Amino acid sequence: MKVFWWVSVVVAVVVVAATATVGVAYHQAYSEVESAPAYELAPAELPVTPVDPALADANGNASPAAGFQPPAIAGSVGASVFDLNSQHLVYEHNAQQQFVPASSTKVLTATAALATMDLDKRLHTVIEQDGGRVVIRAAGDVWLDDADLDAAAAVIGQADSVEIDTSLWDGPTQAEGWDPANVAEGYIAPMEPAMLHGARIGATTGDVPRSTSPAFDVAQALADRVGATQVGIHDGAPSMPEVAVMKSPILRERLELMIKHSDNVMAEAIGREIAIARGKQPATFADATSATLQVLSEIGVDVTGAALRDNSGLSSDNRLTPATLLQCLQVAARGSGADAAETTDAAAADSGSVGDLRSLLDLLPVAGGDGTLDDRYAELSARGYARAKTGTLTDTSALVGIVTGKSGHTYAYSLLVNDAPILPARAQLDEFVSALREH
Repeated sequence: MKVFWWVSVVVAVVVVAATATVGVAYHQAYSEVESAPAYELAPAELPVTPVDPALADANGNASPAAGFQPPAIAGSVGASVFDLNSQHLVYEHNAQQQFVPASSTKVLTATAALATMDLDKRLHTVIEQDGGRVVIRAAGDVWLDDADLDAAAAVIGQADSVEIDTSLWDGPTQAEGWDPANVAEGYIAPMEPAMLHGARIGATTGDVPRSTSPAFDVAQALADRVGATQVGIHDGAPSMPEVAVMKSPILRERLELMIKHSDNVMAEAIGREIAIARGKQPATFADATSATLQVLSEIGVDVTGAALRDNSGLSSDNRLTPATLLQCLQVAARGSGADAAETTDAAAADSGSVGDLRSLLDLLPVAGGDGTLDDRYAELSARGYARAKTGTLTDTSALVGIVTGKSGHTYAYSLLVNDAPILPARAQLDEFVSALREH
């Protein structure tokens, strides 16, 4: 029986994920749920369609989850479950049907990033200076912080003007299917290739109101530090002598922050990074989503039926199948290296960490442990044994991850629910994963 090296590690700590992209509509819905009477769900049953009651691998070992009978889930449901030890599909329902995926979309973004770029890759925001004039060359770094600007200002000294070149990205700053009000609610910012603390206003983390002019704010923040009175955006400004470089965290750290906390701004920035690594510059939303799907196709993920308008899952126009999401987990479990997608990034192509897809499983939040799953599974058996990426939009819930069963087998699952209230659906998804834990 073929068992991958990481399975024993996953047995120790595995988990499933929770809340992801949350739009304004969800914010309102959530408030209503808290103040309304408790839900009384009609007995809605999820049709049970085990793939094969006699699942067995080449050595005659049946999956402990053969004939798995999942608990009922209300709404429009798509599900797919795969035994990573016996290498058999143990359950599926509407696996090829399109659903609104919400933040489970970030699984695709992370998988494509891991297949394309070096885990140690950093973004370099170059600062140029000629006398009293300073130009910031935006590099797609939405992780800039005050320490970065303080260090740059110390090198610059005094200046008369600060401009920022945003020509690395192009096109609309908001994707199709986004509610513009989500900026004020803190779920997203206009996508510009430089942001201080993810364009948050008055805070460094969390879903707080975001700026409507992120790149200008970076230039203004540096100008305040160097005494400059003129601030502006200058796409394609002529080159001047380089005086400083602001470096982002490495890709692995950025992916972990994005996945654990379901950060939409980070997901969109990483999507543009994938596009640029594939030679698409200046990068747009369309470039990022098409590059992501192309990479996934190259590494063996069937993206049939996939329609992406963004890389975060905030768009209500996105459509994915449970099968596509499940296959991302399957290729991650296999690992890659030789299967890494083509890239124009020479440094990344020469790195042994390109295509290290197994890292995806480590990035997922642990059930009842951290990230968007921190406050879930309190009384459920999958607590500490499941990992997952969550997804949440109005009447939309998702859970995509892995869980280690009591048999020692590890199961990958992709669960999408549309047209159902969030809180009951979330509880039912957690019960589904905990039922898998029993096998």
